[in-house]
Amino acid sequence: LDFSGITFEPISIFEGVIFGNGHKIKNISYIGTSFKGIFNTFSGYVENLTIENIYINATQDASGFAGNIRASKLINISVDGYIRGNTYVAGIANDLKYSELLNVQNHATIEGDMCAGISINSNYNIAIKCANYGEINSTNIAAGLFYKFYGYKNHDTKYYILECFNYG
Repeated sequence: LDFSGITFEPISIFEGVIFGNGHKIKNISYIGTSFKGIFNTFSGYVENLTIENIYINATQDASGFAGNIRASKLINISVDGYIRGNTYVAGIANDLKYSELLNVQNHATIEGDMCAGISINSNYNIAIKCANYGEINSTNIAAGLFYKFYGYKNHDTKYYILECFNYG
């Protein structure tokens, strides 16, 4: 899907499955108040999808894939471009909860006050082989992958980061 020259409106709530099959969503451009991703709230399953050449310049929060991700599974997802905001800014999601990420990558340049390559707030997730390759430029707090990662819920369930790296 090529959004060159088209005004993109984020999808408010998405609950379902996306099989990207290696396809790309590209050339999304936004200048304005807040851009909480292609999906404001995402809950579901997505695999093999690339978001390419995204350009976001927001005066508040900004993220590449979704503002909020809940109880989801993301496999082989990549974001590339430029994402700027004045508060919470992340390549994949501002808020990530109860989800699994496998080979999720940020290649976008991230700029703002509180910045992270993957996610700002991350609660009760599993992240395996995720990476940030994008440059992080922050006026306050910068994190290559996750700013806050809460990884332990109770005695029976553990959440963790495994083989994830920051190259940015």
